[in-house]
Amino acid sequence: MIRVFKSYDNKVYEITDLGKSLSLSKGITSVSRQLSYNIYYSITDRKNNILLGKMQMGAGTKIWVTLDGEEIFKGIVIDRILSNEDTLEIIAFNYAYYLNKNTITKNYNNITADSATRDILSEIGVQAGYIAPSNIKLRYLLAQKKVYDAIMELYTQVSKQTGKQYFIYMDGIKVNVGEMGGVLSNTIIKPASDPNAETCDGNLISFSYKDSMGNMINKVKIYDENNNYISQVQNNGEIAYYGILQDNYVKEKDKDATVVAKNMLHGVDREVECRVLGNWNYRTGYAVHTQIPYVDILSNAKMHIIADTHTWDIQTGEYTTELTLSFVR
Repeated sequence: MIRVFKSYDNKVYEITDLGKSLSLSKGITSVSRQLSYNIYYSITDRKNNILLGKMQMGAGTKIWVTLDGEEIFKGIVIDRILSNEDTLEIIAFNYAYYLNKNTITKNYNNITADSATRDILSEIGVQAGYIAPSNIKLRYLLAQKKVYDAIMELYTQVSKQTGKQYFIYMDGIKVNVGEMGGVLSNTIIKPASDPNAETCDGNLISFSYKDSMGNMINKVKIYDENNNYISQVQNNGEIAYYGILQDNYVKEKDKDATVVAKNMLHGVDREVECRVLGNWNYRTGYAVHTQIPYVDILSNAKMHIIADTHTWDIQTGEYTTELTLSFVR
């Protein structure tokens, strides 16, 4: 069961019954998870508005959501929009919002990304939760960077050498940095084996599939800081089929140039957009298995969730999730 709460005059109010619909969404490049809450609000019914007046949710109002008793969102109202269609829309973001509203300058030398991240968060008074560990020491200047960008730049330097991808997420008021696909959802995305059966054994409602070579890189030439050629890496099979799609890499200090260049190679992008029965375990940054028989490559695949939108109809209780999935590199 979904429930929505807010704080007003230092008192907690439940505002679930006021709502029409609620959605929670995040993409892999989004700083914060966004809440959109549509509330019944008649611009002509003064009696109703007196009641709602006690439930004001202007900018800065604290709001949180629980699902089956577990808190799944905590944040603050940023925008309030009133329309003549008897709807008041509340837009809120979780506390990662502040990572894009604070600027820092740091010049790090011989420090890991996780230690630097904890240092940055401490400077702006934000609590750190799980921060993905790394034993790679960095020398890196962060000049006039938003905190979110600074942390992601640090982990981009790690990614160059490990090939792993990282993302920022919130747990309550704590900032976390996780490895993409580090958590695997235990529910497989698949259609029902018999759509007419009384008991549904699948969760897939609709889907679309796209593949693209638009971002392909199948050859990387390595140069030193004076633009002298050193060596190269390439994918011969892809070159034979698609032709040469080349990039250059200038060797950086304290990095294995061959490893970095290999991690720059990029094949065909394959994405799935799907709508499924609601499941909070399907969240951006997690991994999921698909068993979608209509496309061979999706019949038994592990994919990353790179965007999610969870939507509840407050009156009917209907809960669905829309996902964008990408193949694990």
